[in-house]
Amino acid sequence: MIRPLETDDIEAVYLLIRDASIADWTPRVTHAALRGVEPKNTALLIEGGTPVAFTWWRAEPGAFAFQGWVHPDVRRRGYGTQLLAAVEAAADRDGAQVMRSVITSDTPNVAAIFEAHGYEITRVYDQMWATLSGHNFGVLPVLPTGITIRNYQPDDLAELAAAENDAFHDDWATPYTPESMAAALAEDFNFDPRRYWLALEGSAIAAFVLSKASPLNGRPDDAWLWHVGTRRAYHRRGLARLLLRYALLRLQEQSFQRIGLHVLEENAPAIRLYESFGFQKLRQRVHVIKKIR
Repeated sequence: MIRPLETDDIEAVYLLIRDASIADWTPRVTHAALRGVEPKNTALLIEGGTPVAFTWWRAEPGAFAFQGWVHPDVRRRGYGTQLLAAVEAAADRDGAQVMRSVITSDTPNVAAIFEAHGYEITRVYDQMWATLSGHNFGVLPVLPTGITIRNYQPDDLAELAAAENDAFHDDWATPYTPESMAAALAEDFNFDPRRYWLALEGSAIAAFVLSKASPLNGRPDDAWLWHVGTRRAYHRRGLARLLLRYALLRLQEQSFQRIGLHVLEENAPAIRLYESFGFQKLRQRVHVIKKIR
C-alpha cells in the first residue's frame, strides 16, 4: 500500500530514513523536517503494517525535486521502483515538465533504476575524505598583511551571503539572499559557528571555510566541509589554502577523526587543493534529471 505520510507515521519513518542513511552514508533527516513536510508531497509504502520505503518532493515552477529511501532490510523487492512511479504520477498530475533527484554512485541498484526510467546525469560531484586524527597539517599559518581570521557571527549574515554569491557565481542557480542564507543555517541541525571560519580584510569577507559535524552516517567524530570559497577579488593570493589549513588544525583540536566534502568532478584546481591535504575520492554524488513533457 502507498499513501501519504500521516502524523502517527513520523517516528517510524524517521527510523526508516535513519537506517537507510547510515547504510548509504547519506544526509540524515530530523523529526522537525518530517513534521514540516506537506503530506500531499509524500508517498509512504507500507508492507505488513510496517513502513518500508518513503519519498518526498518539492514542487518548483515546472519541476519536481524529490528524494527517497528504502529500508536496507527490504531492498531488491521493487520498492524503489514503486516509489519512483508514485512521484512521477504526482508530477504528471501537477503538470511538471522536469523531474530532479540526487543519488550516490555506490548505493545498490539506484543508478540502474533511474537509468532504466530515462533519467540522465546533469552534474557529478566527487565525495572525498581525509584523516584528521594523527595527520600533520603543519602549524597555524602566518596571515597576509591586513587579513584576519575569526569565527562567524550573526552580524556577518548579509556579508556571508554576498561572499557566497561572489565565490560561486557560476554555480548557484539561485543566489543567496540574507533571508535564504539564514534559512540554510537554520535547516542545518549541525550548525555551530565555532566551525565557520572567515578570512576578512576589514569588514569584508575575503574567503570562508564553513564546516560542521558530518550529516553522513551518524558518526559524531566525522566532520564535513560544507562550503570553501574565495571572493574573486582575492583569487591567487592563497587564501583558500591558508584558511583550509587553519580550519583543519582547529577541527583536529575539536577531536574530529575524519573529514569529508563534495567537489564538482571537473573542478581540477579544487581537487588538487584537497588532495594536497590528504583527501581521497571515495564515491560520487550524481544529479539526475528527466524531462516528462
